[in-house]
Amino acid sequence: GFRYIANTRGDAVARLIPFEFSTVQAYVIEATDLKFRFYKERARIVSGTPVELTVPYAAADLAALRWAQSADVLYQAHQSHAPRNLTRTSHTSWSIATVAFQDGPYLDVRSDITITPSGTSGSVTLTASAALFAAGDVGRLVRLKHGSAWSWCEITAFTDTTHVTATVKSTATTASASAAFRLGAFYPGNYPAVVTFFEERLTWANTPAQPQTIWASVSGDYETMAPSDAGGTVADDSALTFTISDDRVNAIRWLSAGAKGLAIGTVGGEFTMQATSLGEVVTPSNVTVRRETTRGSAALAPVRIGSAVLFVQRARRKLFEFVYNFEADGQVAPEMTLLAGHVTRAKIAALAWQGEPRSILWCAMDDGTLAGMTYMRDQQVIGWHRHPLGGTGAKVLSL
Repeated sequence: GFRYIANTRGDAVARLIPFEFSTVQAYVIEATDLKFRFYKERARIVSGTPVELTVPYAAADLAALRWAQSADVLYQAHQSHAPRNLTRTSHTSWSIATVAFQDGPYLDVRSDITITPSGTSGSVTLTASAALFAAGDVGRLVRLKHGSAWSWCEITAFTDTTHVTATVKSTATTASASAAFRLGAFYPGNYPAVVTFFEERLTWANTPAQPQTIWASVSGDYETMAPSDAGGTVADDSALTFTISDDRVNAIRWLSAGAKGLAIGTVGGEFTMQATSLGEVVTPSNVTVRRETTRGSAALAPVRIGSAVLFVQRARRKLFEFVYNFEADGQVAPEMTLLAGHVTRAKIAALAWQGEPRSILWCAMDDGTLAGMTYMRDQQVIGWHRHPLGGTGAKVLSL
């Protein structure tokens, strides 16, 4: 059954976010309009008053919010907001900050125009030889090449289309015109929608300008996105950027890391990203992405259970299992709702997996009804069930 814990802040509609620090310390975050509250062990965390945190996410933003966790840091992605990290210091101490990306990520190298810095350190003026900058570039990174050496800086103020003020982050070798440059890939109005961890890299995807592109951090250094060292050498642990080549522009909806590579769900199909040779790790020079299926994914976070990824199809009326098949020697996506289409006809709004005491994938529907799928793949058990709620007008809003 259900247990009453507390009303949400202001009785507002909320989204629930899991925060699992360890096997013995797990929290539920109640996300409402511009506020987070925190729950632990079936109770709201209070310190005189409920512990809450002011966040930039309005109520309309919550459905599109995505996250990935590493220990006590939860990285958050939303196309309308700069990537942020939520940090837990103690049960009652939480903070949120914009991710301070180091040296990237960047767009492709350009040499059609030049950028000249007024100095080699501190606050400088960047002068472009043609119209380049926009008012929305404040906070954007710029990488400059002089000879064979690269330096980078962050734009702090906009003057006009050919002049901005920037803070030099790595000392430039000269104040002369650049031989080439790269503009930051993340900037106001163009932030990634998806985030996950893959092979010791923090991985982002899907900005409005590059919906099919994936950016992965330097190996083991989650907030450093340098595509090479200062001398231009690309090492195996350098950050990588990869754009899916396809006959259609299919925005990336979700990412899920597994033993067979990084599973990628897009509007038009499902892909895997992995090294070109089995058993090797992905590097900037050893990466390939191939299409596996053509189901098409909804903008809902999937659930990984063992080696399988369960995801919702684009129309949100079907659930598919993305899993490796030995006979096909690749990933396949059989439908899990084939014999129970009536259960999910109302459209799936959210997924959550319960491991104990039974393996059940819970599904909240658009109309507030609740359904579950008992999922024990190794025993060939897949069974759907519906759970009407008692009371008047009772609805499931988040899982």
